[in-house]
Amino acid sequence: MKDDVEDIPMVYLLYVLLAIAGVVCIAVVLVMQLF
Repeated sequence: MKDDVEDIPMVYLLYVLLAIAGVVCIAVVLVMQLF
């Protein structure tokens, strides 16, 4: 199990979630400005 955890660090998952959240926030802001 330790090998799997080392292969995919939790920090990497957190960065991915932050990136997705950032894209969603930007999309919402653009939509609000357009409409």
